[in-house]
Amino acid sequence: MFGLLTWISILVSHIFFVNARHAQDIPDSALAYKAPLGKWGSVAALFFCCIIAIFKGFAVFTYSPSYGNFDYKNFITDYLGIPVYLIMIFGYKIIMKSQRVRPETADMYGGKQKIDDEEAEFIAWQMEKNHGKVESKWEKIYRLSIGTLF
Repeated sequence: MFGLLTWISILVSHIFFVNARHAQDIPDSALAYKAPLGKWGSVAALFFCCIIAIFKGFAVFTYSPSYGNFDYKNFITDYLGIPVYLIMIFGYKIIMKSQRVRPETADMYGGKQKIDDEEAEFIAWQMEKNHGKVESKWEKIYRLSIGTLF
């Protein structure tokens, strides 16, 4: 259940990220990777994950020879994650008095300068190592797959 709830969190985060990106007019070309089905793929996956979470423990409501009509032990293990998950999210929001981040004001560039600096440092190191030549995509694939075998 907790793995499924983790995927629900990832999907919700992706949906909010896409909304913020569109609200701030950040084009798809600014991304290194774009989800093939975009926001609507995440919405569909979120719907199915929620359905799975609800019906995951459906067998506890059916007749069992050892427990009768309701299997309370498996009910607890199948569904305990949902209230814990919701208590953790809303408990944090209430205790920390955090507000919902509006798509127009979401920080989309925080920490980007550090990543750009590290990338420039890596490219400089790579050029020094390869005598002024940047490694091509195919050289990298060879080095990471076949080159490491021999």
